[in-house]
Amino acid sequence: MAKSTRQCVFEGMELLPEGLKPFVEKRLETSLKGHWQIDVVEKYKGLRPNKDGSVNWDQQSLLKVMEIFWNDAFRDVLGRTERSLVSELIDARNKVAHHEKFSYGDAERALDSIRRLLVAVSAADAADKVGAMRDEVLRTKFRELARTEERRKTQKFDISIETVAGLLS
Repeated sequence: MAKSTRQCVFEGMELLPEGLKPFVEKRLETSLKGHWQIDVVEKYKGLRPNKDGSVNWDQQSLLKVMEIFWNDAFRDVLGRTERSLVSELIDARNKVAHHEKFSYGDAERALDSIRRLLVAVSAADAADKVGAMRDEVLRTKFRELARTEERRKTQKFDISIETVAGLLS
């Protein structure tokens, strides 16, 4: 059975930590003085450090930390477009987490946004995987459109336009 669009976006989101984690940690380390983990935990209450002091990153925490620390750590290396991608991906991640449906267009856009952000942070391997997922969503969409068009062509509509004598207009 083919994957749902939501499942494709979920799998794309699962690749975000692989690509973003090294970049986010490096930027926080170079931009924030002292123990950056303490600053991050103080400003983002949803994040809890592990016992060894490392941070247990997931999609939401990475994206939210990028949003919160944009001016401090990310503005100098990423542009406004990437900031918009981060905001858009927070919304997409929330839709996935709350089991909302994704149209083909929404899924394609979410996967493309993930891919673009990963390319911007030089995570080419993860970006390539997400790009392949996006391509598969598009192929599925176009196959479905072609199948619908073919069905429409093969169905015969017998609609009579003749008038029947004796009926009042």
